[in-house]
Amino acid sequence: MSEFEYTAFPEKNSALEDLKRKIKTKDPNLAIFFLTPSLIDYFKDFSRIVKCDSITVPVEGFVTRTGVWTRGGLVWLIDEKVEVEKYFGGADEVCRKLKASKSGKFSLLIYPTVYLGSRASALATLLKEKRYYNLYKKGQKFVLAKVAKLLRDKVLYPINDILRPFRDREETTISLNLFPLEFKWNSPILAYNGEKIGRGLLRIKFSNLKSLNYTDTFPERGNTFEENLEILKMETGYAKPVEFESEDVAIGYIDGKTLVEFAFGNRAFKAENFVGEVNKGDFMGATPQGLWMFSKKGGLAFLGIFDIGTNIYPSLYNTNYFENSGVFTLSEVNRYLIPEICSFLDDHFDVAFLDQNYLLIYERNVVELKDCMKESFGIFVLSPAASFKPKRNYFTEIEDGIFSSLTRNIVSIKI
Repeated sequence: MSEFEYTAFPEKNSALEDLKRKIKTKDPNLAIFFLTPSLIDYFKDFSRIVKCDSITVPVEGFVTRTGVWTRGGLVWLIDEKVEVEKYFGGADEVCRKLKASKSGKFSLLIYPTVYLGSRASALATLLKEKRYYNLYKKGQKFVLAKVAKLLRDKVLYPINDILRPFRDREETTISLNLFPLEFKWNSPILAYNGEKIGRGLLRIKFSNLKSLNYTDTFPERGNTFEENLEILKMETGYAKPVEFESEDVAIGYIDGKTLVEFAFGNRAFKAENFVGEVNKGDFMGATPQGLWMFSKKGGLAFLGIFDIGTNIYPSLYNTNYFENSGVFTLSEVNRYLIPEICSFLDDHFDVAFLDQNYLLIYERNVVELKDCMKESFGIFVLSPAASFKPKRNYFTEIEDGIFSSLTRNIVSIKI
């Protein structure tokens, strides 16, 4: 059993009082606060209005049957007994710990896919990347592995690596890969019982799951590169086949250029530009153009391309499970998907996790999603990933039983 309450107030005190009044008679085992950018800095205050364990998660918005909200916050009150586990360390260490952990019926993972630490640590990482790139452009391709280790140790958790331990033991799992639309230092802010997690992962282990439904809003994948290329052309309007060099989470040249040069043209990219944009709050974590990578399984995954001041580009996937051929696209969707989304959400569910890019793609029209909610709610986050036993050939099945694309995905669950 679970229920939810929400507030549309963007100001801290009003939002706290509103939620406190609405949940004062509730006695859940776990409260998960999904807070929009106007409220996430007050995570400690929200954790104090409940007597149970609490998690606070930064989100871009939420949807209920009354509307779509990009301000305020929503709290999911879970009555069922659950376990919350914390994992810290670099990507390799966290994956080892997850592999050694005890299995459950269903797990919900919440973690920053990319964690932006302090300004000083970001500059140090960017300067190391610059030194490695000077070797790479001289033909020393081994440095891609060194950049990958730097990224795994300091910056990111690869989505497919995080899900693989759960896939291997056939545990149904959803991962919320936090990646905010507006970057700040020491973010995203994920907290447990009022304490920041920082660069770490929370696992919520459930003893029950009635249903999980997944859609990537694509047709079923084809059997050949050519068939999938035609699907991408139909879905995005423009699709250019490319070849790229990569090692693990580090991407080198694409058709002989850095990924950023390929996407944005030959300009001078500097680490200071990226740091300055974050300082001013001007760096946006959303982009329509990106690289679709073909996995060795046959599915495809989208990687957005940002002007971040690096020459060796960070991948949110371990690319060792992908081919070195891909497709460059200039948009994420070429057709109106909201009727299809509402049809998918017609089944009864408790919560749906929706790709936050829909807020940007459809703008005012996204309010139509409220008609799909009934007694449920939806949360806008970076396109959720999942591991489960599929019933069809999903376009975005990037490994056996692992599904992710960083665009357009939706997962709904009934607890």
